[in-house]
Amino acid sequence: MLSPELARIIELRRRGWGYARIAREVYGDPRKRYKVYRLLRRFEEGRITGSSPCCKDAPMKVQHELQHENEDRGTPTKTIPRRDSHLTRLGKTQKLVLEALAILGPSTPSEIARYIWYEYGVLYTRNSVWAALQRLRQRGVVFRDQKGRYLARKPGTPIYVENLRINGRIIWSTKEMGRPAVLEEALILASLYTSGYPVDQVELMILGDKRLNRWAEYMRRRMGWSMTVIYYNESLRSVKIEHRFHAPPLIARLQERDTWLEYVHQPTLLAGSLVEHSLSILGGA
Repeated sequence: MLSPELARIIELRRRGWGYARIAREVYGDPRKRYKVYRLLRRFEEGRITGSSPCCKDAPMKVQHELQHENEDRGTPTKTIPRRDSHLTRLGKTQKLVLEALAILGPSTPSEIARYIWYEYGVLYTRNSVWAALQRLRQRGVVFRDQKGRYLARKPGTPIYVENLRINGRIIWSTKEMGRPAVLEEALILASLYTSGYPVDQVELMILGDKRLNRWAEYMRRRMGWSMTVIYYNESLRSVKIEHRFHAPPLIARLQERDTWLEYVHQPTLLAGSLVEHSLSILGGA
């Protein structure tokens, strides 16, 4: 007997809803799309009993796959409308494979094929996905780890994208996705959905190390420090560094001048140390 939660997920999937939309409807949070994917996968594999018209036609193994072991068919047997893309350098199979890797992370060809079927209703054989992966490897876009899984980017890239908007389209939003994107991940998604320009807005960042994070946490607790920003001020016609505090334990009196100077000195030192840390990372990137 299916739980009401799974029955609802299956019904919405049957209507053609994507994982994020189902997660928002069932759990109120689109970031739980991975939970939706896992539940459907377990259901298809028979680890959750029950039946549904949504999944009865989604085979775990494609019968004709063994008959075409070395053939890259390239043409899906079933398609549904998907997001548009202006990129013509990659074939449709490669685009879908890249998008699956950007969401799943390290994956095998079978896992990628299964995800594409669930998310887009496009049925590829394992060998079709494998052939697309080899073409992407030749281009240097995809990598293979020691466990035989494929990745859409080199792991450990220290540069992140918080928000990216290109030609009016939101490519990545940390608020919506729940995390920043690795730089290569954001660039791959941008190439899937746009021609890559014009870039309307982008926020790039490098994370601090443990020492800097402890220092920042101390200033937050003891000084009420919230952020330090560097930007060009149009009215002053000058670049400036600005420290912002929320309810700091300060007294606005001339006798407290030295304490106020310390509230400028400490976050400025932190900013300088973070710049040195970032430059060291960029030197090895």
